[in-house]
Amino acid sequence: MKILVFRAGALGDTIFATAVIDCLRRHFGDDIQIDWLGAPLAKGLFAKDHRINTVFTIKSRNLPTPLNRSKLKVLTHAHKAPYDLVVNLEHAFRRFANRIKAKKTIHINHVKLNPFDVHAVELILATLAQAGIDNIDGFPRLVGEEFTRVANKLELPEHYVVFHLANSHSDKTDYRGHRSWPLEHWRTLIEQSAKKAAVVLIGTDAEKAQLSNFLTELDIDVINLFGKSSLAELIAILQGARAVVTTDTGPSHMAAATGTPTVALFGPSDPKHCTLFVQI
Repeated sequence: MKILVFRAGALGDTIFATAVIDCLRRHFGDDIQIDWLGAPLAKGLFAKDHRINTVFTIKSRNLPTPLNRSKLKVLTHAHKAPYDLVVNLEHAFRRFANRIKAKKTIHINHVKLNPFDVHAVELILATLAQAGIDNIDGFPRLVGEEFTRVANKLELPEHYVVFHLANSHSDKTDYRGHRSWPLEHWRTLIEQSAKKAAVVLIGTDAEKAQLSNFLTELDIDVINLFGKSSLAELIAILQGARAVVTTDTGPSHMAAATGTPTVALFGPSDPKHCTLFVQI
């Protein structure tokens, strides 16, 4: 059984879509081959995931197929080795998904649910009913680098709490900037937390630059991992934490998908649609 899952969104969108992986394996068997068609970040996210066979990436979503080498690569691959099932979790690529050679193609936009009334993961899982999959009790789950190797590499302590202070809209001055939490609140929380456990700060190099003044003025010892890990290693870092605190951003969903207790602070986004989706 050969299946292609198509979701080329941002980090959080991609993590939500991983909820279908275990459902597909439970229904069709663990020996199925699952390929993933996604954004470039998917390669790093699934680098150590034994459940995913091949990751194809689309770099230019809006570039027409005849001029898009990424899309043509997928079409050529499927022509030579057709899929049994294509699971299209993109709302805007139905025509392209139908061109991928497969015995059956199912689409998220065929689901008869109002996307504003349900969580994004519930909408994703409901798509599987089109393939005759009845048990859609699934949750986002990630498989990263082996924790011990990462802990040794980065010299992580036995007990630590992870904080991710930034998000993709931290530099915005309009309503999107309200996804950020005031830095003075972060300072207070970090100082209080440091009395109980080691504090680990994560983020990209760009986020480190945005927070340079804050980090310089922080007068407690923290483990600064800005820009020091791959996505597969970050999964392990989050999985090994006692807890994770973030805003409404991709790493919050990464942490939740590892099973680590996670607090995500939401701003203007509707939590009903995109809050952490975890098994309780």
